[in-house]
Amino acid sequence: MFTSKRIIRGQTLGEKLREARSDKGVSLDKAAKNLGIAFKYLEALENNNLKGLPAGRTYVKNFLKLYAGYLNLDFNDLWRVARELEFRDETGFSRLGRKYFLSWPKFIARALIFLVVLAVVVFLIFKIKAIFAPPFLDIASPEDGLITTSREIAVIGRSNPEVELMINNKIIFVDKEGSFKTSLDLQKGLNLIKITAKKKYGREREVDLRVLLQAE
Repeated sequence: MFTSKRIIRGQTLGEKLREARSDKGVSLDKAAKNLGIAFKYLEALENNNLKGLPAGRTYVKNFLKLYAGYLNLDFNDLWRVARELEFRDETGFSRLGRKYFLSWPKFIARALIFLVVLAVVVFLIFKIKAIFAPPFLDIASPEDGLITTSREIAVIGRSNPEVELMINNKIIFVDKEGSFKTSLDLQKGLNLIKITAKKKYGREREVDLRVLLQAE
């Protein structure tokens, strides 16, 4: 019947194994032959190099359990230390998780680059759309279908400041706020007022108003 040695806290997995083997008075080569485990695997355990073992927790756990029994050590304590190595990212028996962990910053960086590029593309689309879209044109006066007895009416409205505005083929000044105002002489009967606004590269916006001049 054997008694388990108490493991001193603070030692690494490899230090615990080497110390116990040294106390037992056996070489690593002899331990490997006695256990039927390849020398390189025991050496990897004693060097805290779990990546040197076959991939998978089952192999690590089985090798460590056999070696713990051979050295009269508490397997549960050894396994706890081995698992702590994984959390410090010093092992290879969680390679898939480690791979994703290491690639996560790259994923974030690529995602940020993608979002920046997407934002720039969306911005350019809106800018191009704004350049080629027709300007807005709001006529405050007169209203379409107006009936009046006055021979002169004021045409008042707003549009984009940079537009070329024409009323009945006559260029009208637009101020920096986009406001415009001009007077028109009416002819007896139905008058058609054609108002067009056009930006340099955009489509034209047109509003047609009908004003009826009645005799007094």
